[in-house]
Amino acid sequence: MPTIGMSHNALYVRDLDKSLHFYRDLLGMTVYHHAPAEVGRGWKRKAAYLRWEGSDDSFRLVIAQYLDVEYKNGGTQPTPIDHYSFWVDDIHEMYQRLTADGVKCWSEPREVDNATFQEVYGCRYYSLFCDDPDGLPVQFEQGINSLVDAHLLET
Repeated sequence: MPTIGMSHNALYVRDLDKSLHFYRDLLGMTVYHHAPAEVGRGWKRKAAYLRWEGSDDSFRLVIAQYLDVEYKNGGTQPTPIDHYSFWVDDIHEMYQRLTADGVKCWSEPREVDNATFQEVYGCRYYSLFCDDPDGLPVQFEQGINSLVDAHLLET
């Protein structure tokens, strides 16, 4: 099986404060990280990372307002979805499968420490991005240490 579960969704937003009000105050999600960051493609953004408090689900939602990107269509990104992310068992095999099929990946799998994003289980993982056929960024993640593997098995 190439993917083993949904990791997170990330949304472009025009106004982070208004979106925080919606997802945090109205929908009841908890913000566990909120900070500016430089992300892939050299873009700068401010983002909030949310989850449901007390849930054993590993799903996370990222809402991001990009600060220095030339916006299209009257001030919005072409799509409100920043990217989707899936857990995989073998990210290097996924990379080989994608590139063998002609999919252009942004880079080879790279190691990330998700403690940077104050994740629930703070661990290291591999990350890989590519674009789907419509140009939507898709991320794949594989846990490196037993903490993320154990967390995935519990959910």
